[in-house]
Amino acid sequence: DSVWVHVFANPTLSISIPDSICFGDSILLNGVSNANVYWNVGSTNNTYVYPQATTKYIATAQSIQGCETQDSIDVTVLAWPSLSINPIPPICEGDAAILYANTNGQLNWNVGVGNNIPFFPPVNSGYFVAASGVNGWPRRDSIGVIVHSDPVFGYANTTLIL
Repeated sequence: DSVWVHVFANPTLSISIPDSICFGDSILLNGVSNANVYWNVGSTNNTYVYPQATTKYIATAQSIQGCETQDSIDVTVLAWPSLSINPIPPICEGDAAILYANTNGQLNWNVGVGNNIPFFPPVNSGYFVAASGVNGWPRRDSIGVIVHSDPVFGYANTTLIL
C-alpha cells in the first residue's frame, strides 16, 4: 500500500504600501500575491483606507488550497505641525511691533519679519507665517498689525476779544 501526499506551496506575498503618510491622507492597501489577499481591517486587496493614527496592517494571502502567508507593516500617521500666533495690540506710528508664533516645527514669516524680533511697520499691514513639520507639510496663519498715525496739532488764527 502507498499513500500519496501532495504538499502545496504557500502563496507569495509582498506588501507595497508606504510606511508613513500625512494626517488626512489615504493609502491603498495593496498586497502583491499569486493568491487572494485579505487585510486585517476587514478589506480586500486594493481598498483605500484613511488611518487617523499609527496602524498595523496585516495582509493574508490565501490560496485555493487553503495555504496562507502573512506579512505586515506599521503605517505611521504624521501630524501637522502646531501653530499659534500671539495677538498684538495696535501700535503708534514709529513704534516697534513684535510678532511671535509658537510651533513644534520650523517657522518662516513672510517679508523678512523674524519671530520675536522688533520691526517698524509704516502702515497697517498683514503678515503670514508658515510652520513646517518633519513631514514637510506647512501649516499657515496670519495676523494684522494696526498702526495708528500720530495726531496732527496745529494752531488756528484766532482773535481774542476781551
